[in-house]
Amino acid sequence: MADFNLGGWLQEVASTLTTGVGSAAAGGVLGALIKHARAVRSGRRRAISWGLVWELPTAYGMGMVGVGLGQWAKLSPDTVFSLAIVLGYLGPRVFDEILDRILDRIAPDDGAPRPAD
Repeated sequence: MADFNLGGWLQEVASTLTTGVGSAAAGGVLGALIKHARAVRSGRRRAISWGLVWELPTAYGMGMVGVGLGQWAKLSPDTVFSLAIVLGYLGPRVFDEILDRILDRIAPDDGAPRPAD
């Protein structure tokens, strides 16, 4: 049986996606797929659609956010993977809302006009 060599950059991409940071970021995609499966079961979405195709890169990005947060908080690799899944499930809108609430507690907006850039 011949060895299959992906060669150069493609092998590096495959390695990144299946180990370490890439694997944890792929947890974001897993979280989005879990949410999608629930929506399909409840009849709110079709199983395959263009919307799903566009959500996958966003979910991967949310997984990367989870990896960054997990590394910043010095979490174990399993916990980082779980955080990536949760953020992929929640999506960027919920994450943005959570971040806004945290920042409002740290530095509340007093309604004063902001200087123009």
